Amino acid sequence: MGGRPEVTYSAAILSLLIVRGLVAVISGHIGRRRAKRHGVEGCWPSLAAIIVGRLCILYAALVNFVIMGLIAALAVLVDSADLPADPFKSAVVAPDRRR
Repeated sequence: MGGRPEVTYSAAILSLLIVRGLVAVISGHIGRRRAKRHGVEGCWPSLAAIIVGRLCILYAALVNFVIMGLIAALAVLVDSADLPADPFKSAVVAPDRRR
């Protein structure tokens, strides 16, 4: 009811998504290698972990690039709004010293 507003730490969520993806890819490769070496089943879950881990990393990178692009576009828009209507009207002209 009127308490503190909720804060979302999107950078922390994205970094955790990347870490989770890296752990999934590494453990998936280890699991595939062990399953092939010992001749047991488990290659398909390991492959699924590798694919899902790579998708997590790709998703986090894509979201990060989109957010950075939006921030850069917003910075350009805000910076261009501060320009005068005629930029050459307010320019300082150096005096002619060729005499």
